[in-house]
Amino acid sequence: VMKPTTSADDRKKKKKPVSAAREPKRKQPRSSKKALPSSSTTEQHNKLSDDLSSPRACQDSGQDKTIVICNTEKDVNPAPEEAWARPLSKQWRHFPCDFDAVKRYNNFMSRRQPHCSVCSLFQRFDIESESHIFNDSSPGSHIPSRSLPMIPEASFAISASNQTPFCNYSPLDTDGLSALLQCCKCCVCVHASCYGVLETVLPTDWTCSACCSEQPPDKLFCTLCCLRGGALKPTVDNQWAHIVCALAISEASFVDVRNRAPIEISKISASRYKLKCSLCASITSNSLQQTACVQCSIGRCTKSFHVSCGYAAGVKFEISDWPIPIYVSCLRHLSSQSRHEGRQQEDLLDLSEGDRVVAKHRNKRFYWGRVIDVERKRMYEVDFDDGSFSEDLMPEDVEDRDCLRDGPPEKGEHIFVRWPDGAIYGATYRKINIQDVYTIEFEDSSLLQARRDELWAEHEDIPRHVRNKMSQATERRYDLFENKSLEGHEGRRNKRKVDYKALVLQGAAS
Repeated sequence: VMKPTTSADDRKKKKKPVSAAREPKRKQPRSSKKALPSSSTTEQHNKLSDDLSSPRACQDSGQDKTIVICNTEKDVNPAPEEAWARPLSKQWRHFPCDFDAVKRYNNFMSRRQPHCSVCSLFQRFDIESESHIFNDSSPGSHIPSRSLPMIPEASFAISASNQTPFCNYSPLDTDGLSALLQCCKCCVCVHASCYGVLETVLPTDWTCSACCSEQPPDKLFCTLCCLRGGALKPTVDNQWAHIVCALAISEASFVDVRNRAPIEISKISASRYKLKCSLCASITSNSLQQTACVQCSIGRCTKSFHVSCGYAAGVKFEISDWPIPIYVSCLRHLSSQSRHEGRQQEDLLDLSEGDRVVAKHRNKRFYWGRVIDVERKRMYEVDFDDGSFSEDLMPEDVEDRDCLRDGPPEKGEHIFVRWPDGAIYGATYRKINIQDVYTIEFEDSSLLQARRDELWAEHEDIPRHVRNKMSQATERRYDLFENKSLEGHEGRRNKRKVDYKALVLQGAAS
């Protein structure tokens, strides 16, 4: 039940386009170019619905069924801060407010790409390699005036109460970018589109909603988590909440989507409020009001944490499809997930005709096959108007231009693309993307066209998630490909009938 991506994103699952042998892929967002771990979205939806109300998910002891304050038990003694929590030592809202510390934290995070405090949720924070930024006194990377937001507009519009929103507008500039604004008071940096700034303002004069409220700094904190700082917006009940917390918690919603405010939090369930943060439980005070957590999306994992705590600790947040629109990978699952996410196209050796490779058959299992053809194709990389993008668009799929005759559009030119669902979508042309497309022949003579990163050669380590779905077609005379019965064993195999009652009576008689 996390925020879904755009309803148009469903098109990536549709039938193959007429103009291409391979179906182009629609991707969300720019920071999440690898495939998400495979799982049944329906199962995930049912899991969260069940787990939010289950004693196991809420981690109740069975002795005390009251809502736990700040998701911590009263008998927990504060423990020494972990590495991820050290930069936040003055950010916890149960400590006296240190506005200078809030400004420093916001300023440090603005140096890190994608610079926007909202988009940053989908750019995983790596503790080991990035924690040094909080000790770096150098100016850091320059904040550009504009950049490409990572979050589609529909992700702000969708909630549990509005699962299929229609967004007929784009908050981006004509070239698909959005201005980056940094608050002159608290130093938080956001895209104008992500924060809901509709009018044109000078970046040096901009002030965020929280600082404009003229409330004292000690009142400016997120009511859904335990941390100060970040991009805040007012809630319906005159509190404050992080935009990222509202995005990730499905029951929260934006009353005015285009302005990203106010945030409606009254529909957040009591079961969610009972979830305990597995990260800050030993740090935060038991004197805080109830807060809301999210859970890991992988399998039946019920690990829960605040959105802000999860981000600071290195949890991975990715925009996916409904009903798990924001896919969350806890720290325990990240290590195994990262083993098969590191395959970059440019790092893989080229394959030649005759090479044996493992590839995914149309029956969704993996088999050995042989490369019978290698074709270098010129594809287009485009950014769609809703914030999604494609890196493997065929030239003939551009609707308003004969690219095969006239060549590619100009960089930054707005075009119209006919997608596999038959609809036409606006997009901005970025560049040519030249890729090798391999034709694989399986032992049942079926053919597959695939990119290099979708294949595993004999000299490469095959990840466990692929090995678990591998089959040996030769041992079964190719029948696994079509799910046919084996030769000489037509129909169901006869099962010997056993009369257990007779056996019992026979044993009693003896």
